[in-house]
Order: sequence, then C-alpha cells, then structure tokens
Amino acid sequence: MPTTGIWQEEPEGIVRRFSPRVARGAASYRFHPAERHEPQDDGSLIVRFHAGGLQEIAWHLARWGGEVEVLALHRLQQMVRDLGARLASP
Repeated sequence: MPTTGIWQEEPEGIVRRFSPRVARGAASYRFHPAERHEPQDDGSLIVRFHAGGLQEIAWHLARWGGEVEVLALHRLQQMVRDLGARLASP
C-alpha cells in the first residue's frame, strides 16, 4: 500500500548507520514509527525501517552531514550523493 501524505511511493527498506559521534542523538530521534535501532560495538547506530518518500528522506539526511551513511537502498544512496553534489556546487 502506498504511503499517505505528499510522497506516494511504495515503502522500501531503508538502512542507515550513524557514526559514534552522533549515535546518541540519533537514538533519541524518531525517524519512523516502526524503526528498529541496532547499537553497534564501535558505538555507531544502525536504524532500519520501511518507508516511501525517498526524496524527503534524502533531504532529511543532509542535516546529519558526514555522520550518517546510507547502507540500503542503493537508489537512496545515489539521491543523497546527488544532493550533496548540488549543495556543494556554486
């Protein structure tokens, strides 16, 4: 079933890793009602959930800068790269 709201996309699996530097803050932030947190031995945090609205997710990830890595979904990885390139260009 498509998500409700502005972005009408089928939910897809999103996996992100937050660096140890921001893991505590990310753990207290609610990204999605059905998210799962997986603290890692190195102090980082993996957050998993299914959602649509990849463009909005990419925009949101920009606030975490280089402290977050998109592990899955390849399409979202590329969207974040493209966004970074656009933000860095004059």
